[in-house]
Amino acid sequence: MSWDLQSIYILASGMERAREQIDITTNNMANAATPGFKKILEREMTQDVKFTKKDLGSLEDNLKNYFVDPKVSPEMIKSYKDDIHKYTKVINDTLHFARFRDTKVIYTQGALKHTGRKLDLAIEGRGFFVIKIKNKRVLTRDGHFFIMPDGKLVTSQGYSVLDKNGTPIILPPTLSEEDIYIDSQGNLYYKNIKLTTLKIEDYEEIKPLGKNFYEGIGKVKKPKYYIYQGYLEASNVNIVKEMVKLIENQRRYEMSANLIRALDTLNNESNDLGRV
Repeated sequence: MSWDLQSIYILASGMERAREQIDITTNNMANAATPGFKKILEREMTQDVKFTKKDLGSLEDNLKNYFVDPKVSPEMIKSYKDDIHKYTKVINDTLHFARFRDTKVIYTQGALKHTGRKLDLAIEGRGFFVIKIKNKRVLTRDGHFFIMPDGKLVTSQGYSVLDKNGTPIILPPTLSEEDIYIDSQGNLYYKNIKLTTLKIEDYEEIKPLGKNFYEGIGKVKKPKYYIYQGYLEASNVNIVKEMVKLIENQRRYEMSANLIRALDTLNNESNDLGRV
């Protein structure tokens, strides 16, 4: 009986991890063309859990609660109780599960693509543009910026870009994109007049928030970067590798599901053989 229980739990936990990996891989693939997107990796771990007498008692209690329905025959209740007591053979057995560990943002450099547009900015090295969404500050590597009619510098979603003091950048409304020069350290100039400086931050780790935004976690690090005006950083997703990973996890899921069905069939056949 122990091999039934352990095998099914291992396969079921593996299926859950495969499904999560498929979700993350498809998200990476969907953002392969998103400027500044960083690939996300889910890491797994193995967890060992002992099946104890307390666990057996919980199964029995659940059984009692489940079969209060008067439509369930006494014979059926007895049959299920007998099955539950077979689990006494696996008390103190160690069950092994595939567990979620964490998700990591892969912080490798994406290729720089020339656009020629003055408000397309790409960061080479470590660092993020700082954006304000409502009352929250977030990070992004997507430097596809615009000037609003009131002079505010914003992202393609309309969120404010912050300067080195943490305040939204507002340029003279009379300026156009073509009037602006941005140097390698994020200083914005009109002709020879310095207007402001982009805020660039870096952290020990970053957490994805969705919509190509990130949150810095851990220690603040000194950013080491070079800004290119007229360029956008491409995603660091390798679409071919992600496709291979997607196929591998789909096969992993299907293989586990087929093995569970095979174990269930084998268990039913062994029960039928015992009644002969």
